[in-house]
Amino acid sequence: MQYIWKTTAGAEVKADITVERFGGKTTYPDGSEAHFYRWARTISDMTVNGQPIENPTFTKVNGADAICVGRVEQTMAFVLIPDEIAEELFGEERRANQN
Repeated sequence: MQYIWKTTAGAEVKADITVERFGGKTTYPDGSEAHFYRWARTISDMTVNGQPIENPTFTKVNGADAICVGRVEQTMAFVLIPDEIAEELFGEERRANQN
């Protein structure tokens, strides 16, 4: 799905992000079962102000969801993900892990 947003500095971010959920079940010798799920997210294409970003990666910055977009001089550069988009990308997994 393509997400488009503006940063607080006014940069336009476009990112094509796919979220996949994988699941399974483990059956123990006593017959009890445990279900597990894993999520994988892929950024297939991303631009900031029309400039392509190579190898963007998800990360956290001071507890906020972000995407690392590379280096600017000697400093790592990040784009914060707006809360409503972060909820779409990570919400289901976070709710599942609260249990």
